[in-house]
This record gives sequence, C-alpha cells and structure tokens, in this order.
Amino acid sequence: MWRVAGLLTDSPEDQLGRLNSLGVAGVELRSAFGRTILDLPDRQVQQIRDLLDKYDMQAYALGTDLATMPVDADYSMERVHRAVEVATRLGCEEICGYSFKIPARTNPDRFKGEVVERIGQIIEVVSKAQMVYLHENALGYYGDVPTRVLDLAECFTEESFSLVFDPLSYLTCGVHPIEAAYPQIADRVSYVRLHRDVKISPRQRQAYVEDLLVHLQKDDFAGVIALDGISDQQGDKERESFAALLQG
Repeated sequence: MWRVAGLLTDSPEDQLGRLNSLGVAGVELRSAFGRTILDLPDRQVQQIRDLLDKYDMQAYALGTDLATMPVDADYSMERVHRAVEVATRLGCEEICGYSFKIPARTNPDRFKGEVVERIGQIIEVVSKAQMVYLHENALGYYGDVPTRVLDLAECFTEESFSLVFDPLSYLTCGVHPIEAAYPQIADRVSYVRLHRDVKISPRQRQAYVEDLLVHLQKDDFAGVIALDGISDQQGDKERESFAALLQG
C-alpha cells in the first residue's frame, strides 16, 4: 500500500505539527524559512531534521530545481552534490528534479543526446549515494509529454531513476493525465503528487482522486502520494477531500 506525504513549503514547525496531527508520517521537502530546500544553510537543515525527529516523521523526498536550466547552458554538478548532501542530512533517499529546458520553437528531440548525457551524470552522483532521481515532467522541458518521459525511462532502466506522476503538470502540457499519460508511464511511477487547483471544486477533486485511486490500486502502487495543502491551515478540509487516500 502507498504512503502519504505532505508538502513542506513554509514554516517547518507549524506544518510538521499539523501533518503529525493528521496522522501523516512523511513529507516532501521543497522549501522552508523562505528559501528553497537546497539553499538553506546547514544550521537550518539540521533544524528541520530535529523537527522530523521530534514528530517522528520521515523525509520521503526533496523537491529541487535540479536540471531546470536551459539544455544549452553551462551546467555544474555542484547543485547535485548539494542535493545529495541535504538529503543525507535529512535521512531522505529520493530527489525530485527535471530534464532541462528546451529552447522555444525547437524540436525537443534534437536535444535528446545532451539531455540523456546530463541526466546520466546526475543519476551517477545520486546512485552512488544509494538514492533515487525522481523525474518530474513540466511544460517547456525535454520530459514534458508522456512519449518523451517514457523515452527517458527507457534510457535509464536502473532503480536509481524513477518517475513522478503529477496530474496537474500533464494537464498544463495539454495531456489528459488519467486517460493518456498514466497508462504509458505507470510501470515506472513510484511517486504521485496531487496539487490543489482552485478551478476545481472539492466535489470534482474527490471524483478525480477516486478515479486515480482505482488505477493505483489496480496496479498495486506501493510508492508515495504527496498531497498539497494538507499541512496548511485548511488541512482539515483537505483531509476530508482526500479521505480515501489517508485511509489507504
């Protein structure tokens, strides 16, 4: 059965406390203290680790900006090494990242070789630390639509590379997440992230989540489902919307 996580994006003490009161045992760490997780000084990283221990919670994944620069720009591995360092300090084994921005009005396939080479370098560093690189699709990046996401998954068959399934990201790319995206990539998905969308009513969201759950249950999904919003002050309402997940 899957594990449920909240998203840490604000005040660690408040958000981790709320997640703990909701019975959520894990968290995806994206930002805290007004900074992205990789830009925090070691002192604040340790503060988060102490709070995780205080609430008996785990850091399931780091949400990072790895591989978000243009594919034709100079690329340093310094950020990757920092991600591994922070993940190690927090007891985290999975690092979320992307697949490099593609120049506007160009065919992404032209850049496949460069993208594969660079992501391969990232995976090499991550795998040496016995961690996993979780690829996120996003509009404007090489891995945006299911065909190219699957292309990356076929290039990197090792356990140190896996996929994030984020329905909202696929919608942004003009792809129906459940009907078109999920069936193509399901075999390599180990992480699901569900964002709130103010344009969707709670009733629509509940139906949407239930539809997704049917697919996840059918596939015996045993990864992490990260839920946006359940750690903020509206957490109780979000918990009701995602009741089926939290009872999973």
